[in-house]
Amino acid sequence: MRTKYIILVMVYVLFHITGLIVAQEKGIIQLYLDPKMMVEGPYADSKSGELDLMIKAGLSNKTYEMGFFVEQFKALSYTSIGAYYNKKVNVEKILPMLNRFEFSAGLDTGFIHRIISNQKNYSFTAALNAETKYYIKKNFGVSLLSNYRYRGDLVHFYDTKNPMLFSGYVGLFYKF
Repeated sequence: MRTKYIILVMVYVLFHITGLIVAQEKGIIQLYLDPKMMVEGPYADSKSGELDLMIKAGLSNKTYEMGFFVEQFKALSYTSIGAYYNKKVNVEKILPMLNRFEFSAGLDTGFIHRIISNQKNYSFTAALNAETKYYIKKNFGVSLLSNYRYRGDLVHFYDTKNPMLFSGYVGLFYKF
């Protein structure tokens, strides 16, 4: 019986601390697409563009942003899910005219699920990210995101020697 009370107290303290931390932050929802894939498609012989969509949700404060992401690219039977952390660079102290911009860099890691010729693969992924946000309104704006990503699925399916790919995205964000 005593163990149950200890566990209850620990859970209460954990939730209380989490509440205090989260209270200092704002939520953020972001929606991105890859413009190159929309225009050219994923392959050199693609006849049309395809939608590569990424959704990110997380917490943001003055110094960092962290959360989860999901990327879906149906043309490649590609789904990626993971967590990210970006450290913000405060340039407005140096250049006040950039006060509508927000710059950040960070890391993400997760897993890729891919199906090729009825063969399923779950593989590790990690990336270096750089992002620029422009605030149109106080809580809403446009964003440019670039990442240099390790793609474990390329090693599994294609035995590639260079599984690192650069990708660029344009998107919208909303803070609440």
